[in-house]
Amino acid sequence: MKSPVLSIFVLMCFSFVSAQSGNVRFIDSPSWILAQEGGSDVRSPETAVSEARRQTGVTSQGDSDAGSSPRPAQKRQESAGTQASLRPVAPKKEGFFHVGVYVTPVINWLSSLNKPYSRSGVTACVTPTVMLDMRLFGRFYVGVGAALNTFGGKVRYPDLGQVKHERSYMFSYVEIPARIKWQTRNFAGSKGSIFLSAGVNLGFGVSYKYKDIYDGPIPFADGSTIEGVLKHKGRMKKDSRLVNLAGVAQVGYNYQIAPRVNLVMGVEYHYGFVRPVKKGKLVDGLGKPTYNNQQVGLVLGVMF
Repeated sequence: MKSPVLSIFVLMCFSFVSAQSGNVRFIDSPSWILAQEGGSDVRSPETAVSEARRQTGVTSQGDSDAGSSPRPAQKRQESAGTQASLRPVAPKKEGFFHVGVYVTPVINWLSSLNKPYSRSGVTACVTPTVMLDMRLFGRFYVGVGAALNTFGGKVRYPDLGQVKHERSYMFSYVEIPARIKWQTRNFAGSKGSIFLSAGVNLGFGVSYKYKDIYDGPIPFADGSTIEGVLKHKGRMKKDSRLVNLAGVAQVGYNYQIAPRVNLVMGVEYHYGFVRPVKKGKLVDGLGKPTYNNQQVGLVLGVMF
């Protein structure tokens, strides 16, 4: 009795082993059971086989493509991100009014000087300016302001015997600048832009100074002479014109350090249309030196 029962039991075990020989879970049952007991994530047999293949260096064509190169959608996203980073940076939103405070070191000289006088040098000064710019449309602005400007230059007079005579003019005006300005957008990836400006300055004279320099043996009425250099300063308001008009052109660079704060640097050129000295005769019969003013300066300032 026992022998047939034992034979049937052995036959059933052999049949069970034969039936489970192709089952992955059965083959990998120790590791699979340990993984379940360790609380790790549950993986399908196909996932386990795929990981086993990658560990041994054997990968299918689909697995190789997925592991070595990004998907087409991912490529499109990366390309779009790269193009977006290369696009020009849009400038900050600007208001209607902009106030600029500038200091302009300038060099002055004279042009169109009448004979027998000649130009002999330049003079220098610093011009403070305050401007109010208002947006017209797009990136075009119109501006008005106030400035204190000093024109001048040096004139060589005809020699008086052995004495050389030179005069420096320094005429100061309170000016009202009127400008039209165009400004570019900020350059791609930066906070800088270029501006061009042109207009006129209407000036009203407040000071008319000159300085004479005599070099040589200077005679006096008592018959004595002095060797060396003699300097004399004076004013000439009666011989000067009250109003001056000058054309102005500017080009410069604007750098934005905050949404409403900009550093400005550029160059400007002035040409005086009005001759500041009235025509007339001097004591010795010569005509007065008449001329036009010219000026070039470096614009430095802050615009809010």
